[in-house]
Amino acid sequence: MRKAAAIILAVILAVSCDSASSVGDMLTENPFSDPIDLSIAAWHIEPEINDGVLEVSRAVQDSPYEDESIIRFPLITDVHVLRDRRYDDVVNFREEIVDFLSDESFPFVVNLGDTLDHGRFSNPEFLDFISRAGNAANGNLLYAIGNHELHDETSASFDRFLSAMHPGHETSRMAKYVYGPLSIYKLDNSKRTFGREQLEYLEEALKCDSNPYRIFFAHEIIAAGGQLDQTLSIFGIDPEEANRLLRLMDDYHVSIIFTGHHHKGNSIYRHQDDLAEFNAAAAHRRDAMGFESMGYWYVIEIDIAAEEIRIIPYSAETGERAADGDVIKTVLSRG
Repeated sequence: MRKAAAIILAVILAVSCDSASSVGDMLTENPFSDPIDLSIAAWHIEPEINDGVLEVSRAVQDSPYEDESIIRFPLITDVHVLRDRRYDDVVNFREEIVDFLSDESFPFVVNLGDTLDHGRFSNPEFLDFISRAGNAANGNLLYAIGNHELHDETSASFDRFLSAMHPGHETSRMAKYVYGPLSIYKLDNSKRTFGREQLEYLEEALKCDSNPYRIFFAHEIIAAGGQLDQTLSIFGIDPEEANRLLRLMDDYHVSIIFTGHHHKGNSIYRHQDDLAEFNAAAAHRRDAMGFESMGYWYVIEIDIAAEEIRIIPYSAETGERAADGDVIKTVLSRG
């Protein structure tokens, strides 16, 4: 079993795969217990909402998994669609993102949150971007809630907005997706906490997960603040909770967690050879702020044959491989 020097907390008591849990008032059932198979069908996202709910319908084509040796998907974060506030020095690359997604064939796209800046989910610019970006990847938009999705809205509104995604499943702030041998867990730390209930349900799901490969994604950076990285102390979640999450990743062979929020990003934290966090840079540029991104998105390659994860940076401005960014590689752990 892998041992991580930074991990100091004990794992919570094991929960049987067959037993029901009642771990708190926030969550009444396990949000990871109904996995969404991204290879079963494709969906079409409408650029509108109906009674606060995103409109989604079944598309004509399916998107089957074909026993791929390399699973490729794009990752974006902190797009910050601006409508209710403007900055003269902000450059937004929404059109470049959509063009890039449309030029390639991806089974799904991971969005780490803060797609809104301020405003509501009914914002036409926001809905236009969400629908076009999602539809470019078979309607499989894996959207984590960020702290800016809480502005002028509540997390319950986000749950309601996403509830129509992947019809037949309750898609919300937390979810489990599967694509072939890969399990993908969407977590909620938009308020800089996971909470006891979420982590206990997460462990229950991991105990029952028969897929050999597992990754996490969430909005807020994990390896910052407290004992983990003093240079980013204003961003990090509670170090005890971070350590608890890392311990779950260690025990259940979760290779990596992808996070956003810290706009400059482009940092990988290697807790050990096969346990890492990659903090992605924002997909917009704000020239006057030294801690802002120049604008990036990423293609993630899960290389099963090589047992390697590759993180390939793209310039949001040009849509090409970033000349100032190297491909980051880390180990793909097998459970």
